[in-house]
Amino acid sequence: MKILLINTFYNFESTGRLICGLRRYLIDHGHKVMVLYGHGDNGGDPDVIRLSSDFEGKLHNLLGRLTGLNGCFSPSATDKAIRMISSFEPDLVYLGNLHGHYINIYALYECLRELQIPTVQIMWDEYMMTGACAFAYDCERFKSECGSCPRRKDYPISWFFDTSRTLQMKKKKAYQGMKLCFVTVPYTASRARESSLLKDYPVYGVDEGVDVKTIYCPRDPAALRKKLSIRPEQKVILNVCPYPSYRKGGSYYLKLAEKCLSLPDLVFVHVGFKADSSECPANFIPIGYEASEDRLAEYYSMADLFVCTSLAETQPNTCIQALACGTPILGFDISGVPTCAHAPFGTYVPFGDISRMKAIVVRAERKSINSIQETRRYAVSRFSSEDYNRRLLVIGEHLVSNSFLPEQDLK
Repeated sequence: MKILLINTFYNFESTGRLICGLRRYLIDHGHKVMVLYGHGDNGGDPDVIRLSSDFEGKLHNLLGRLTGLNGCFSPSATDKAIRMISSFEPDLVYLGNLHGHYINIYALYECLRELQIPTVQIMWDEYMMTGACAFAYDCERFKSECGSCPRRKDYPISWFFDTSRTLQMKKKKAYQGMKLCFVTVPYTASRARESSLLKDYPVYGVDEGVDVKTIYCPRDPAALRKKLSIRPEQKVILNVCPYPSYRKGGSYYLKLAEKCLSLPDLVFVHVGFKADSSECPANFIPIGYEASEDRLAEYYSMADLFVCTSLAETQPNTCIQALACGTPILGFDISGVPTCAHAPFGTYVPFGDISRMKAIVVRAERKSINSIQETRRYAVSRFSSEDYNRRLLVIGEHLVSNSFLPEQDLK
């Protein structure tokens, strides 16, 4: 088949890496694949085509903030996408994240509907089932009618206007008449099936995947520990998330480190720290954004415990990556975080309960060869990127053949 993939990024950030991995899998299985994406570098691949210029992306961002109509601009990039779709004539389309200020979502859907191209919408967040927000948190308006949006100033930001009801209606119209299904993680799938937008469409719940064979596997952390001046007797606690970011909750990780200042055997490492290092307590090592997945795997392997402080997630990719490297996880019992692993590989506390989180950190044991192997074995059984991509392809093949695949048959 000829298969088209569209996403905000390619081989960058978690969703860009997922799209890159899906592309490789599809090519390896004999399909001709084209990728259209919004921002960043394509690595010089002629079949991976950037749609949006920096200027148009910034203009779309500004207009979205001013009007609240995020996803309704980028005429040049959208025209380019429609031309590429018409010339490529795909048999199947996989859509990833469409927010990100690089395409007119509704014009894209109209094009796919007119051409009657079977479309799999992958949901790595909740944007396609809500009016205007990427994550609904505890708001349940998406089940009926959006409006009076409590998340108006969350991403995608609207400075002045509540357009949640307008965009909800635009999405409803966009989906109608499509050969369309949705794929997301099991936690989000259960919510999506209650959404007024998606309740009449097939929604598949599929665990996400990472490269557990060549990238996210246990590494020797000795050199990294030495580079960071971490003493052999110290227990390493790790967080990987952009800071400051409200949704990722990095401020809670800082509070956790501060509560543990009197414990010299603990050291806290934060990858993705973009703020003033003067905020950091003495037991805290701030590391900037890390683009290398191999280096990320070293950080995960070095840690004795990975802490996820996110407030809203579908199934945090960082948790999956940590587990694949043999590192257990700790997080808040909120949104999709607890779906990553059960005990003893995952432990969860009520949201914001730093005292209980501290108690678990203090009790956590240093990793052993046996614990690393057991944790990794669990991750490989659930989160293999090969299994994830295989399931995506099976879903797409059934959509092309106009058949609905029972979810249990994806196992």
